[in-house]
Amino acid sequence: MQLAQLDGEGLYLTENGFPDFEALQASTRSKGSQRLYYQVFDLLSIVGP
Repeated sequence: MQLAQLDGEGLYLTENGFPDFEALQASTRSKGSQRLYYQVFDLLSIVGP
């Protein structure tokens, strides 16, 4: 098994694929948003075989 430490941020993507920060904030107050994504910027470390 490998363990990885990632660096990134949460995103809310509109129907056109653009990030929307206000919609991200609103989605944290509701349940079941289908447009939340985690964008990885860096692989900080990896441990394992």
